[in-house]
Amino acid sequence: MRSEGSTGTMIKNYNGSPLERLAIKGLEYCRTTHEYGGMPQTMLVARKDGNKITLTLVGKDYQTNEDLKKILKSIEIK
Repeated sequence: MRSEGSTGTMIKNYNGSPLERLAIKGLEYCRTTHEYGGMPQTMLVARKDGNKITLTLVGKDYQTNEDLKKILKSIEIK
C-alpha cells in the first residue's frame, strides 16, 4: 500500500508516532499521530480504487475524544 509514503513523511518531518495499520469500515488505513502548529493531529491514509484518501483529525487522541470519534464514525467512503 502506497499510503505508507504519506504517513512516513509525517512521521519523519513531524516526529510522528510509529506507523500503525487499522481497518475502519472495510478500508485499511495507515495511521500516525503528530503535532503540527501546536495542535495534536491524527493522520489516516488509505487507498481505494486507485484513489488516495487522507483524513486528518485535529484534537487530542481521537480514540478517546468523543467529538472526533463521532466525526470519524460518520464518514462513509463509497
